Amino acid sequence: MNIIISISLIISCIICYAATRVVLKFAYRHKLFDTQSERKIHKGNIPRLGGVAISTATILTIILAGIYGAFCGDSKFSVYLSTHCKLILYSVCALLIISATGFFDDIIGFRYRTKFIAQISAGLLICYSGFWINNFHGLFGLYHLNIYQGWAITVFTVVLITNAINFIDGIDGLAGALSFVFLGFYYIVGYAYSQMAVMIVTIPVMGALIAFLYFNIFGNPDKKNKIFMGDTGSLFIGFLVSVICIDITNNTDNIMGANPIAVAYCPLIVPCFDLARVVISRLYENRNPFKADKTHLHHIILSIVKSQRATLIIIVVLSIFMTSASILLSLHFNVNLVFVFDVFIWMLVMMTVCRKLQKENN
Repeated sequence: MNIIISISLIISCIICYAATRVVLKFAYRHKLFDTQSERKIHKGNIPRLGGVAISTATILTIILAGIYGAFCGDSKFSVYLSTHCKLILYSVCALLIISATGFFDDIIGFRYRTKFIAQISAGLLICYSGFWINNFHGLFGLYHLNIYQGWAITVFTVVLITNAINFIDGIDGLAGALSFVFLGFYYIVGYAYSQMAVMIVTIPVMGALIAFLYFNIFGNPDKKNKIFMGDTGSLFIGFLVSVICIDITNNTDNIMGANPIAVAYCPLIVPCFDLARVVISRLYENRNPFKADKTHLHHIILSIVKSQRATLIIIVVLSIFMTSASILLSLHFNVNLVFVFDVFIWMLVMMTVCRKLQKENN
């Protein structure tokens, strides 16, 4: 299994690098660039189809790993594939719906209702395969869930996390770097507790993200080698992360001594809390909660530090800090107290950032 994992990382990185080159040529030939507006912070013509390369590399790598595991004697891999055929089939169908929605949104644009329908449909497909959250481990007073509660919470989880990753994709490298951190953490959990599905998914995406981040962060529009993730990538990764979270949540034992809910969702505090804050503030101001603006955390920090890379580092460090603190607290305290702590720290961070912004403006 270790050989498959190591090879998968390298193969996915190589495939994504080559696929990104092809996507860049295709995008420039057909003038498929990200639209520029007062909300956007980039300059020049930059394609937004990087997610096509990420999803292609991930899917191809998983297929190749499956073939290798089936025919080269890796019994664990083969047994997992044979005993989870229904889940794999429905997951592939759900992933195709999500990826197609993101692709066409990048090409022609979709209304948010269309994307919502696609995300809910993907969540329902996952539930129909028999894979849904069956235990909330005491969060909000919920433990074992019946099928109605489980399906509703599972679909909500898919929609929430998918949109959270989509919303955080606003500056160079942010969605990719945060996703890489999430997936690296989930891989460690999966490896430590032999959760085969987690390991199968995380490594190919991480390999693809390494290649993508090279073009996204260090690319130059003048040299025609810079590319954005686009909705294809953010929805694709968001959906995969949501499925991983569901798998970890269903773990009946404490993970590393921590509550499984904390382990599953604490890495996603920053994007999920920022999504909730932005949507609530827009609703409070009687604005469309899904109409894009520049009120996200990365926009606020960027307006203070004036550097995309500094903003990227600050948010990644914040995410790692909140993840580590929350999991450490969950070793000793009830998960609901940990949630209250997370909300308090988040409010403190936002108050500090907004106060700093106000001083800068004055």
